[in-house]
Amino acid sequence: MFAKGSLLLLVPLLAGCVKDRVFPVPVTPPGAVQIAPGVLKVNEFVCTGSQNANEFGTNEDWFEIYNTTEQDLLLEEGRWYVSDAGPSGPTKFQLPEITIPARGFLVIWCDNLNTVATQIHTNFALSASGEHLVIYYSGPAAEFVVDDYQYGPQSSPGASLGRAPDGADNWVLFSSPTPGSSNQ
Repeated sequence: MFAKGSLLLLVPLLAGCVKDRVFPVPVTPPGAVQIAPGVLKVNEFVCTGSQNANEFGTNEDWFEIYNTTEQDLLLEEGRWYVSDAGPSGPTKFQLPEITIPARGFLVIWCDNLNTVATQIHTNFALSASGEHLVIYYSGPAAEFVVDDYQYGPQSSPGASLGRAPDGADNWVLFSSPTPGSSNQ
């Protein structure tokens, strides 16, 4: 098949062809969102006396995630989690595959239903005495907290605590919650 010396010439030739392609430097495709801390933010939540009804018609705790980028962000199934246990227990609830529009919102119902119907319902409820909300990413090359917010006791039933403006570091008490839309 091959002459004795031709195999020896073939090995260096193949090595030269593949050496730059075996372990390429990861590149974010043009227009793609770089997954990093701060890409998504815990933006607003209600943990006591919610006046907002979920798809089953019950008023339940909820929190809102905000996409801080100018592009739609696909949350791939098996990679994104939310929790009320903080960074020590970040994978409490796995999010389904869903896209959050650019500068858009995703409402997560914290009602212990542990289901995804037309809305997302976690396997935990929020505590009015305070907790630590977290958004967590577990990808093929890295795992990290994307955002977290630790809140203390809440004593204003029906009011929400949220960022003003959306995604900012400033937290404000809102008498009229705005799940799924910009904080007012």
